[in-house]
This record gives sequence, C-alpha cells and structure tokens, in this order.
Amino acid sequence: MTITEMPGIFAYLGLLLLSGYATIAWLRSDQSALETFGLSACLGPAVAAFLLIAFSMLGLRPSIAEMCGLALLTGASLVLCRFVRGAKATSASPPCRHSIGWGAVALLLVVYSTIFVVKDAFFSPVGSWDAFSLWQLKAKVLARQPMIPRPDYFYDVNLSYSHLRYPVLVPMISAGAMAAAGNRDGIGKPPFALMYVGMIALLFASMRRTHGRLIASVATMIFATLPPYTYFAGAGTAELAITVFYAGSLVCLLRWLDRQESADLLLTALFSTAAAWTKNEGLAMAAINGLIVLLFTPRPLQRRHLAATLGFAVMVVAMYLPWAIYSHDFPRTDEDYPLHLTAATILANRDRLPLIFHAYFSEATNLQRWSGLWIVLALTAMLCLHDLARRPILALWTAMILQIAAVTLAYEISIIPPADLIPQTIERLTLQLTPAATLLIAWQWRASVYAEA
Repeated sequence: MTITEMPGIFAYLGLLLLSGYATIAWLRSDQSALETFGLSACLGPAVAAFLLIAFSMLGLRPSIAEMCGLALLTGASLVLCRFVRGAKATSASPPCRHSIGWGAVALLLVVYSTIFVVKDAFFSPVGSWDAFSLWQLKAKVLARQPMIPRPDYFYDVNLSYSHLRYPVLVPMISAGAMAAAGNRDGIGKPPFALMYVGMIALLFASMRRTHGRLIASVATMIFATLPPYTYFAGAGTAELAITVFYAGSLVCLLRWLDRQESADLLLTALFSTAAAWTKNEGLAMAAINGLIVLLFTPRPLQRRHLAATLGFAVMVVAMYLPWAIYSHDFPRTDEDYPLHLTAATILANRDRLPLIFHAYFSEATNLQRWSGLWIVLALTAMLCLHDLARRPILALWTAMILQIAAVTLAYEISIIPPADLIPQTIERLTLQLTPAATLLIAWQWRASVYAEA
C-alpha cells in the first residue's frame, strides 16, 4: 500500500465502522463504549457489503461516488436516530479488584498480535493461495463489474478452483477497499484488520460486562494470541470474517437468552445472515443459532417466543434468498454436500469416524497451534461440573457440539477421502469454534469461582 492509497483506505474503514454504528445505534443503547465499538467493527463490514451488493445488483459497481452516497445515508440515519431516540446511555463495567496487572499484560499481548495482523493486512501482498485464487479474485471481478448483468466469471468452469458458487459478501468487502484505493488490485485486506480488532473488543467487553475484568482479560489474552489468527486475520480469506460474524452472533444470542429483547435477536439474525453469506459453514451456524433460540429461550413454548424463533428464521431466510436465486444456475463444479446427504452414504462411510475423531483429538492437543485453549476449556469444565446445566453454558456447549457434528457429517459424506480433506481444512474449521470456546472458558471460570465462594 502506498501513501497515496492510505487516505482512501482509512476513509473506507471509517465508512465500515460508521455503517455498523448506525445499525447498532438504532437497536442497542445500553452497552459500554467498547462493546459499541466492537459490535460496530464486526457488523459494519457486513452491513456496508450488503448495501454494495444491492447497488451491484442494480447495475452499479463499487466507486468513490457510491461510497460517498453510503456515508451520507449512514450519517442521515445517525442524525435521525439521535432525533428519535435521544442521547445514548452507556453502561459501566462491573468492578473487579486485582485485575489491573492482568489487564495490562493482556493488552500488551493483544497489541503485539494486532501489530502482526495490521502489518499483514496493510503492507504485505496477497500470499495465501486461497486468498489469491478465490476471495480476492472474486473481489477483483466485483470491483470491475456489477452483478447485474451477471459477469461471465460465474459461468467459466475453467475458474472452478475459485468456487464459483461461494457467496460474495467477503469479496464485496474487499472490492469496496479496492474501489476506495482508486481501483487498485491487491488492496482488499485492510478491512479484516478492523474486524479482528473489533472481535477482540467485542468479546472482551461482553465478558467484562458479565464476568468482570480479570476473567475477561485472561480469556481475551488466550483468544487473541492464538497463532492461527496471526496468519488468517490479515490473509484476505474468509476464515476471519466468518469467525467474526459467528462471535458477534453468539454474544448477541447470549444477551437474548438473558433479557429476551428483540434488538438482541435482530442482531443475532444479522450476524447469522452475514455468516451464511460468507461460507457454506455459515448456513449451519445460522441453523444452529435458530435452534438455540428455540430450545434455550426461557419459556420457549410461549406464543411470543415461538413467534421470535419464527421471526429469526424468516429474517435469515429472506436475507439469504437473493443469493440463492442469483446463483441457482451457476455451474455445480464444487462439491455438492446436500446431494450426498443420504442415509446410505452416511452408513457406507461410517468407517471414517475413527479417523475423524482422532484428527479432532490431535488438533485439540496441538499446543503449538492452539496454545492450550482446548485444554483450558476442558479444565474449566471439570471445575464447574455442578453448573454445566446453567442456560448460557449449556447453550454454548450445544452450539459447539452441533457445529462439530455438522463438520463430522461433512467429512463423512465428502467425495474427498478424509485423509486428504482433513489436513487441508481442520485448522480453519477449528478456528471457527474459538469464540464459543472463549466465552465458555469465561462462563465456566466464573461458575467455578462462585462454587468455591
């Protein structure tokens, strides 16, 4: 990135943050400033990309003029929100003694990790093969051509290695950065650094709100310094984005389970839809979130809560439907998992299960890659066995187990042998579990402390 390109990139990052803040301002008004920033930085890229996709489907490719229009739109939304809702109140974090030292250590380590991510996202060329051949290639197409009329790219089977039918939310985020930098290729990675910082801020602020600064600091320190993040966060692939959206959905889902306020459910649906528009795994995440809403909301069979679950499902389906319609006739050159999802295939491939579970165990005990995250998760679970049935803990464990089950099913029915597929994918799929694991560590640690008291 050159000096002349930086103003455009920073203006675009500001637009992403503003888009998220305008959305949050309408829905939530009682969280801390740090949680507001985290929600805005995580949700903003998705909101802006959805709007850019809508414009693209109207025949407009991303441009400086389009960015200015989005800025005016979000600015007007904020002014109207302030007029309608009045001044925003923020909540204070709960006090926690003896946490300043841990907080300082955690902050230093988070800053250290963030420096690597920012350096990669802003100053390193696209080096990941997946980023080069898939996500950033799609971003180049979207930066140069609107989605209507449909670019020839989506029908070129010679480009099947780029997964033609993958959703375009993440490529559009990068396409916006390219447009903001003056139609410069290879400059689509900086938004992911913002999302990485936003996810850390969101998880820390939400854990601080419910568990205090000490637990939040240590859990965030473990999470933010995981080695895979220093690679994936600034690489320009979708791994960071889908993890960010899933983390946001879990934070908002936990607040829904606690308070049953419609704003939290709407935010959960927005984050879930963004995950579905990111990768195929996001569809499973959205379905699992809907199931958690149905099963773990207090008094779930009440008419109001059944209506909330239905509303969640309708919102996610309605927002995902445009992509399903748009891509329905694309060449099916990637693996079609629904086509293979039959009882006969599952039974025929059941001998794959030992290999799959052994791979999970090997990955979880890989200290070099995961720094003991999964061991800490197991230890805190053992310390609060008496409290594992608490609604937030049980909901998070259910979400994680269902996500692992979905991955297991995919490995079992894939036409690619697990011995070849697992080494290529297991690190990325495990990365998607880390927000739930981090939140669980905080909840279980808190439960064990209360038990000792």
